[in-house]
Amino acid sequence: MVTFDTGVTATHTLRQWRCLPSDPKIHILELKLPDWLVYRADGIVPASQEVLSCILLASIRRGGLEESVAAQDVASLQLRSHFDRPVKEHPLCFSWSTQMLRLTHRYWIKLCPVERETVHLLSSIYASTGEGFGITKTLEAYTSPYLEHTRLKAVTFPWCTFSVWVLMTRHCQHRLCGLFYHLDSEDNYATPALFLTASGQLHVQMKGKSGESAFTSTFRVPLSRWCQISVMMQGATATVSMLCVDETQRTFHSMEHTFDHVTLDDTEGYFVIGGGKYIHGMEGYFGPLVYYRNRIPPDTLSEAVIPDVIRIVNLTGWVQSCQAFQLEMTVKIGGYFLMAEYEDW
Repeated sequence: MVTFDTGVTATHTLRQWRCLPSDPKIHILELKLPDWLVYRADGIVPASQEVLSCILLASIRRGGLEESVAAQDVASLQLRSHFDRPVKEHPLCFSWSTQMLRLTHRYWIKLCPVERETVHLLSSIYASTGEGFGITKTLEAYTSPYLEHTRLKAVTFPWCTFSVWVLMTRHCQHRLCGLFYHLDSEDNYATPALFLTASGQLHVQMKGKSGESAFTSTFRVPLSRWCQISVMMQGATATVSMLCVDETQRTFHSMEHTFDHVTLDDTEGYFVIGGGKYIHGMEGYFGPLVYYRNRIPPDTLSEAVIPDVIRIVNLTGWVQSCQAFQLEMTVKIGGYFLMAEYEDW
């Protein structure tokens, strides 16, 4: 099963055969994938649309190929990009016209230009006071015609991931507080918009053809712990995940929500980290924020490690020391007030 960047899913049958029940045995098969999925287009191997994912499905059916499935298993294939694929060595002689065509500019071997496919919107630590200001970022279109064509086609079917590290020191004191959000050219909220509620839940908002729609996470962002929050978009389906780590444990939460329709044009308007002129920011600290344009990284969030910029500073220990000192001073000052009142009495 092959999923293209247009949202279309195609199924291609590779092998099928009949067998009779017998003792278990290992049957080794050689996969013969379509040339357009493995090799670079060269005039004989046809060009294909950009492939987002490819799943290999094996199944055993009772009574024939159209009967019920008795057992099945799936595996995800890691495909190479068009520029990274090899050129197929064809076991045949090319015609003179084909050889001349292969010498033209269209079939020259091209090097992929350096592009910001992985965008580090924030690479250091940013202290947010919870006021109405933050960090703004804008993105430019790709210089590569191929990547820009892919990006434009994905506007109505986004396939990307946003990942941000946060350490919240105080719960949101308003109805919503800004974490990370996208504003269009008219300063309206676009896709995605990620906020914190007063109870510590995540408010995830997307924009589609009919307007904005949102959902609230079932889990809450804890205080005084570094958490990596990830929003993965696969068409109209958004998955929000959170991994919180400290010296002793790792806590992971995730939930999925499907919208009617989602659009994302990352070159329109600007992105905001923290607060802005329409909303207060989170009180705490922001760590690295990464945007994977038009792709989803293979690494799983549950296996993520703390970035060096966070680990070296050790803000968690500093915040805990400050909180312990604040508690100690509060207790002492309260005790002095009681002693003063007792002496006056």
